[in-house]
Amino acid sequence: VQASELPMVATDGTRAAVAVDGDIYLYVKNASNQWLLDATIASGASQRLTDLEIESNRLYACWDDQIRVFEKQSGLWQEMISKQAPSTIKELHASTDDMIIVTETAIWAYSYPFAADGDFVHVFGTGEGLQAAIDGDTLVVAEAAGYVYGFYNTLLPGQVFIYERSGSSWIQSQTLVALDTRPDDYFGTDVSIDNGLILVGAPGHDNQGIDTGAAYVYRNMNSNWEASGKIYPRRALA
Repeated sequence: VQASELPMVATDGTRAAVAVDGDIYLYVKNASNQWLLDATIASGASQRLTDLEIESNRLYACWDDQIRVFEKQSGLWQEMISKQAPSTIKELHASTDDMIIVTETAIWAYSYPFAADGDFVHVFGTGEGLQAAIDGDTLVVAEAAGYVYGFYNTLLPGQVFIYERSGSSWIQSQTLVALDTRPDDYFGTDVSIDNGLILVGAPGHDNQGIDTGAAYVYRNMNSNWEASGKIYPRRALA
């Protein structure tokens, strides 16, 4: 793909979407591990995409405060849903039939077919520090270091909040903290969740050297998330 800007890429392991210059190119991996062009979607949008995701045979694309969902039907990718978010979208994450969007002030959750307005999940924003990830019935939310529910205290390290689905609502069930972190470790700068594991990034962590960083690992043990270890960059002590 020839481009005048850096492309945005999303993949689920067997499919990849590459967005560049307003168009989205979809590739599939064949039995020989080669990526072949499957389809091209002309967005018709003048703005650059803010996020892109592939999940459950759906392609999610965001432009500013617009969400467009494409599905593959009868061998063709077609736009099935178009929604307007409450404000500009920073990130979008999807898991099976759920979609969450992260803005600078809140996190909203939607369920397929995304017809209703989204539900507030976490309403206290901290600008660039607000992060989220979703897997099934569990939603992970992080605020920037020093913030708790939108209030700032320079002595507070970052915290990560766990929400679990209860019926049609998301209920906060647990707060993750790392006792060996400081505010300048930026615990919660990034979060991810998959198959009973949560990773929390702390790029300013100093255990293996100044600002070498670490990823904290939490494991779901009998419906309780427990610290399981840390991952350090390779050769962090060098």
